[in-house]
Amino acid sequence: MTFRGSLSKKTFSLYFLGLITCAILSSAHGEGDLAYAIWIKITSPLTGQQVPIGELMISGESSDNGTSECQVYVDWNNQKPYQRATPTGPGSSQDFSNWTFTYNSSYHAIQEGINDLTSKLTCLGSPSNPLAMNKWYSINVTGVNSQGSDAVQLPLPIQPSVQDRKTNVNESTSNHIQINMQVDKNPISLGARQSLTVEAIDSSTGLKDSNAKIFVTVTDPSGSVIKQFDTTDGDLTRSFRVDTSGSFKVTAEVQSEIGSHTKSITFEVQ
Repeated sequence: MTFRGSLSKKTFSLYFLGLITCAILSSAHGEGDLAYAIWIKITSPLTGQQVPIGELMISGESSDNGTSECQVYVDWNNQKPYQRATPTGPGSSQDFSNWTFTYNSSYHAIQEGINDLTSKLTCLGSPSNPLAMNKWYSINVTGVNSQGSDAVQLPLPIQPSVQDRKTNVNESTSNHIQINMQVDKNPISLGARQSLTVEAIDSSTGLKDSNAKIFVTVTDPSGSVIKQFDTTDGDLTRSFRVDTSGSFKVTAEVQSEIGSHTKSITFEVQ
């Protein structure tokens, strides 16, 4: 009887441990699916455009449909707290599939020079996976004083490509696509703005591949994503403020008809 009792307890313990393991794996799988599915984008203005200083309304889209427990927030040059955008989607009064936000003096108006505008989508998980999921999308616009001028929204000039002069570079390449990628300063002072340039190059011609898609992610020393950028015309120039000391990582992925390429660089904030 003692032997049977011991065996039953051991069998029950193994069964209970298996249930816990399955629950953890299921939760992790659900989190990955949700994180992969959600997305957000600023659709107007376009990145690199010139805009009048002062009040500016931006608009965007996201994966929210009014029933997915999501909210959209924005900031200016990483100035917190985030500001809640206005949902304009057709589904309901909480549908952020389309959204708008107006920068003005109540939070921060557009100033002369570079303005970093970031949108953030925050979604709650399922009951079995209650962790919140976040996605970011940022653009840079240049504020110009339109008084006495015919200023219009034009793409900013792209910085000329130079050979990557930074350290700690990791690359993976396929077919005939390459990446020219650099950050402006390394090391950089805490609280300063870092500038980033990425260009997709057709290695067979040495020229920019204007049809290449570029996806860029910036992570802080803890590994958390702080910025995400993308473009579809083969080159990308952005700037962003760094408010934490340590080692930051910038990863660029290029997709094109002639191949794909991934490249990472790091820079230090002191």
